[in-house]
Amino acid sequence: AVMLEYGGVCGAISRFGTSMSQAFGVPAMPVGQPGHCAFLWQKQAHEWSINNNISGWPQSHRHDGIQMTWGNQVWLVPLFQAAQKDFGAFVEAELLLAMAPLQNAAVAEGLLAEACRRCPQHFGAWTGIAASLRSRAASKAEWQAMLPLAAKAFAQFPLAYEAMLAKAEPVVLDKQATLEARQDYLFAAVKLVSDMVLHGADARSGGFAVSNVLARQSKSAGLAPESSVELGLRVVSALESKAKEPLFGAWRAALEEFVERTIRAKETRVVAYAKLQEVCSRLREQKRDRDARWLADRIVNACKQAKDAELEAKAVAVRKTLG
Repeated sequence: AVMLEYGGVCGAISRFGTSMSQAFGVPAMPVGQPGHCAFLWQKQAHEWSINNNISGWPQSHRHDGIQMTWGNQVWLVPLFQAAQKDFGAFVEAELLLAMAPLQNAAVAEGLLAEACRRCPQHFGAWTGIAASLRSRAASKAEWQAMLPLAAKAFAQFPLAYEAMLAKAEPVVLDKQATLEARQDYLFAAVKLVSDMVLHGADARSGGFAVSNVLARQSKSAGLAPESSVELGLRVVSALESKAKEPLFGAWRAALEEFVERTIRAKETRVVAYAKLQEVCSRLREQKRDRDARWLADRIVNACKQAKDAELEAKAVAVRKTLG
């Protein structure tokens, strides 16, 4: 009653939403987002939804005082739910995981592989497989054989697949990998994640998955600032789509991450700013004024966060011309 009369900030709203859900027997928990508190609840039976939400699944994390399985990223909650859809298979996978530490390394890895087969969405089993491959210095071919299986298992969870990619990359793309090999790998990942989104995976999660792969490969390749920016824009453009199209959310998420990452870094800031203004102009020429304004707002905010007053003033001036 007090909150209804006086209002409340995000924490008050999300705590109330959580408590109200739980009072009616609906599973719910608060979750953290950058500078914000949201909450997770089962809007429909066995289907989780974020409310009081501003950042989506990719940027949501475990709130203090809350227990989560497999890690602190909130996207693991619906993945855990999916793993339990066939509860018998989930229990079998749990038993196999419990037995694995009692066996020698070869037998343990076989048990982990069997757990993945019986319950494909069991992220804990996949993490165990990756740890086993790493501990015995498995070959590049073995890691490459694992990745398509992981892609199939996590077809609806791009960030789970991207997490497995991150574990495989040091072997699949070693320090001697050529720039061409890295680019081929990167765009193959973009294609795969795009297909996931087109078949129903969360678009924003797909955009963040692509951004994570891009950030790692840009750093590993040791590209010059201009080349790094150009590669990033090529990746983002591979996702580009218009409102109401399936990849629209992925494109926006990847572009927003690209803006923040390149404007924040001093070495790429000036180049990225110029290239991004070109993107704004192109969007406006295509009569996509809303997208142009959205991008201009992201650029202004990134310049502000970078504490670059001169560039921020330029960005604000450009934004005013867009109406």
